Amino acid sequence: MKISVVIPVYNVAPFVRQAIESALAQPQVVEVVVVVDGSTDESWSVCQEVAAEHPQVKVFQHPNGANLGPSVTRNLGIEKASAPWVAFLDADDFYLPNRFATTETVVQDPLIDGVYEAAGWQFENEAARQRWIALKRKPHQLMTFKHRVAPEQLFEAMMLGTGGTFSLDGLTVKREALLRIGGFNPALRVGQDNLVKVKLAFHCRLAGGEIMEPVAMARVHDSNNVSGVRRPNERAETDTYMREFWAWGRQVMNAEQLGLLRKYFARYVMLSRRGWLAKRYDLTRLLVRWPRLATYPYFWACYGRDMHFIKRVWRRLTRWKSV
Repeated sequence: MKISVVIPVYNVAPFVRQAIESALAQPQVVEVVVVVDGSTDESWSVCQEVAAEHPQVKVFQHPNGANLGPSVTRNLGIEKASAPWVAFLDADDFYLPNRFATTETVVQDPLIDGVYEAAGWQFENEAARQRWIALKRKPHQLMTFKHRVAPEQLFEAMMLGTGGTFSLDGLTVKREALLRIGGFNPALRVGQDNLVKVKLAFHCRLAGGEIMEPVAMARVHDSNNVSGVRRPNERAETDTYMREFWAWGRQVMNAEQLGLLRKYFARYVMLSRRGWLAKRYDLTRLLVRWPRLATYPYFWACYGRDMHFIKRVWRRLTRWKSV
């Protein structure tokens, strides 16, 4: 099995060497494609130093050193990759030993287009760990599916959120499959990894590999997104994500699948919004756009104590539509 590992890099100079070397340590990896996305720290020079030491490392950047976001950056990495299989690794994360041992066994089935596996969390300091706990997250909980899901059932499981999830750090997929779905949506700076995973589950055959033990570790530190640090344009970015997701769904899905997508949106908004007023704002906007959401019992179950508020909005919308 020959794998190209794509690593997008943005202002992670203290961590990127470990990420690259953890990929080089895997016997299945024939090259590491590093794409620096307009970093303003020492990331570019660190990557060049590692590339000078290891001929398997290829370092690229956008024209004029521009910052174009993770989607465009990963797409450039996929374009430059030469191996038939592609794996991803964030530049502040790292692979564990024998990362692709189970992957190599699963892909013996020629019908499999990709393999998803478990990833864990590495806390840079105690403050990061406590911030994680304050966000009601479990430090030792893996990013994984709790049980194996048949490839033809994976899309539904992801929409309903019943089986779990997986990260890009735990995904290995055929380069041809990534090109088939069009890669990462360049319009997205948030949620682009979720959309790619759903597209792969919808169009391709993904199988579970090592789902009980982590094959990679995602680092939680003071400046990355998973640490809970809010971005200035996060609400607008989330709106763009949902709009692009819905536009793709309407092109390829039937009525039943669109129903699953609506349920996914209900759950996504609940999980992505923190704060009472922000959640009410989003609930109102969600119902205005998709009033049928209020007819799903799952929607009511998701929002718990907001039930009475949603019912009032729903009644008003019903009266408005009748007029």
